[in-house]
Amino acid sequence: MSLNPVFTGAHMLDDALTAVDVWQLLHSDAKEWDTTPRNSKFFKIREMLDQADYEALKKLREFPATSWEHLCFGAGWTVYGAVGLSWCEGADFAKVSDCWLHSGFELNTQESSLRAARLINPDVLPKAVKLSALVDELENNSFRISLALAARGGKIKVDLPPQSLEPAPVQLVPFLVLAIETASVEAEYEGVLGKWRKSL
Repeated sequence: MSLNPVFTGAHMLDDALTAVDVWQLLHSDAKEWDTTPRNSKFFKIREMLDQADYEALKKLREFPATSWEHLCFGAGWTVYGAVGLSWCEGADFAKVSDCWLHSGFELNTQESSLRAARLINPDVLPKAVKLSALVDELENNSFRISLALAARGGKIKVDLPPQSLEPAPVQLVPFLVLAIETASVEAEYEGVLGKWRKSL
């Protein structure tokens, strides 16, 4: 397919898609995803939106992270700007985490927040498979630990004893609960879970 002359000079991701198109798609799909009822009748719509976004995000693999950052500085940083950054060439988890934080979008265990986290490129996520290693790898940064757990859907080996988890920062607690529930080890952490739930 020949390039439309109006795109002369544009950085094309393929024959018809620019980085601006990806930015717009992510935001329009997120809005539709949020307003789509969560029941069996409409569940397929959410799945289709997720798949469309994954395919668009993959187009950014050879797009320089610095170029995406310039786009987002101009448009204003949003959570989906941070998500898009994670798929760009040269991106890293620390920068993605900082941009999410800068966007002001709340990181929590609500559907819309977990959905954005799930769309982060898995290649930039920390490689630790144990919670203790994740804490070390991210230098005990509670926001980054929370984001990593959210992006993984809580999937990690919970190997820290309950007494060491009990004083965790309030922001991190919901994601530790998610990790414990995902690992199906609630019985081992019954005491600390009870204390956390009273404080949430």
